[in-house]
Amino acid sequence: MNLNLFDIDKLTEAAEAGDPEAQWKLAWCYEYGDNVAEDTKAAEFWYSKCIDYYREKAEKDDAFAQVRVGNMYSSGNGVPIDRQKAIYWYEKAAEQNHEPGMFNLGQTYYYGWDVPRDLEKALYWYTKLAELKNIDAYVQLGELYGEYESELYDAELSVHWYRKAAEKGCYISQYQLGFCYMEGLGVEADSEQGFYWLTLSAEQGYVFAQVNLAECFLHGWAGKWDDFEKAVHWYIEAAEQGNKEAQEWLEEFDDDLEDANSNTMSNG
Repeated sequence: MNLNLFDIDKLTEAAEAGDPEAQWKLAWCYEYGDNVAEDTKAAEFWYSKCIDYYREKAEKDDAFAQVRVGNMYSSGNGVPIDRQKAIYWYEKAAEQNHEPGMFNLGQTYYYGWDVPRDLEKALYWYTKLAELKNIDAYVQLGELYGEYESELYDAELSVHWYRKAAEKGCYISQYQLGFCYMEGLGVEADSEQGFYWLTLSAEQGYVFAQVNLAECFLHGWAGKWDDFEKAVHWYIEAAEQGNKEAQEWLEEFDDDLEDANSNTMSNG
């Protein structure tokens, strides 16, 4: 049944009629307050209604269902949190080269979600996923190799993977690649290249790139002349996304401008 995730009335009707996909979607809406008021109890109720359906499909080697069941055990949606069961189902999906299963397994080991952190296992799954040209895997490999205190630290490999993701349009990797060029991490320092990648990231709305660009224009960094108007532009872009640093800078700028105007009027 093709259901609109945001049509709560139709989702509720289908969920009450026993449609497990509708039950899961309705639970998700209640969990995150999507087009309906957040309601943890309602979310848990509907997750618990569909878990048996997805577990049965998972046991029949349905990789999609295996990841969904894994996610439910990982988050405690409809069942008690059980990371070992989550890993079990992620592994089942990953063994079928199911990309979300491979990614979630890598994430579990990389971040140590209720299991011992294991970078070698994370690397194994990220690498297998990268072989399938998965951009999320490129990003994670860039982060993994760029972790300075890790025994796997390799700045050049970090840049390699960030570049692959950046060239595919990933704004996070564009920012990270720009930062590497600015700082000369794993690549020869090149402020123009750094500015280029930061700009691409900022133009896609990545707030950290926007703040960095604002600072470049404000202080004349990265070989750029001071350009106050462009600095203000990027601070505004970042502030509108809730960035506190940008908001505080703009508030201070407004106060300074008011003081300057007041002094001008007094002197006049």
